[in-house]
Amino acid sequence: MDDEIIRPVKGGCRASKHLDLETDKALARGMTLKCFLNKVKYGGAKAGIVVDLSEHSEADQEAIVKGWARAFKDFLGPTYYISAPDVGTGPQFADWVHDALTYTTPAGRSIAGSIITGKSVEVGGVIGRAGSTGLGMVYAAEIAVQHFENRSLDGKTVIIEGLGKVGSSAAEHFPKHGATVIGVKEYNGGIWNPEGMDVGKLLAHWRSKKTFEGFNEGEFFTGQENEGLLERRCNILAPSARENTITSENAGRIQADYIDEGGNGSITTDALRILAGRGKKVLVDIFANAGGVRWSWFEDQQERTGGRFMFDELDQKFKAGISETLGEIVAASKKWDVDLGTAAYMLAIENQAKHHLKKGLRP
Repeated sequence: MDDEIIRPVKGGCRASKHLDLETDKALARGMTLKCFLNKVKYGGAKAGIVVDLSEHSEADQEAIVKGWARAFKDFLGPTYYISAPDVGTGPQFADWVHDALTYTTPAGRSIAGSIITGKSVEVGGVIGRAGSTGLGMVYAAEIAVQHFENRSLDGKTVIIEGLGKVGSSAAEHFPKHGATVIGVKEYNGGIWNPEGMDVGKLLAHWRSKKTFEGFNEGEFFTGQENEGLLERRCNILAPSARENTITSENAGRIQADYIDEGGNGSITTDALRILAGRGKKVLVDIFANAGGVRWSWFEDQQERTGGRFMFDELDQKFKAGISETLGEIVAASKKWDVDLGTAAYMLAIENQAKHHLKKGLRP
């Protein structure tokens, strides 16, 4: 990252009734570490709107989002903070923000760069941005298995927590790379089949009914059995929803070989220590779920250059970047004699320190 100054800060905007400032600060710090670990030339940020947009009409949603964008217009844009969709938002949110804040210089020349990423392709988004965080999780697991076992994901079993934007994308992509989804946990129940399930049918059932009950390819659980689903035997466990899913209370019972952290802060610090002590390979969130910010970088570059990138070209760069970062994490783990997760955080901090020492702190 020494060849070029980090331009703006980057991070999504959430829309939720349950936001608070301290959580937003923690998420912003996580984005900072994520960007430095993966050498994406941004600082970290996070924003939020304290509202459940789904409770409002489309017209009111648009008014709320554009009102937020205009209120923060002095902070949003390619020289300061480039936002993106997050929990409770999506491409339509990004399109509305872009529409509210598209602007030009006094001379009439368009300013290069993104106001917001994660837009629909028709509005200037890049092909492949949707679902990129889940795909990045799959690539992270695939590359880790290749590195540590010298084999593909063929025959590997997966349990996923959460079928939001990240978890559902991961669920779709794991089978395409040879892995078998044998369990999914949601807030109101879980589904389990050690022989595997048709993910397409499972997702269709979930999206239409918002429950796994009645899905005939697995056993439906609620209550304590659902809570214990993440502790069942599998090769890859992918917690992809809420914070503090794996804690000191249940980390000792996790049977997966790899934990692929798709949710922000799904694994607590104490849990990471316990998992590492048990020989589990933890692909922490700032590595495993960095697909969104990697792909946002592509979208920003597309806007800065005025070109149009093709999916295959970006996908190749995407996977190569994940592979390079894992190699650096493994090397750091050996150098400092620490587990993979701790090494990832230490490497991110070192990269940030090197950047500031070479270029100085900006006010």
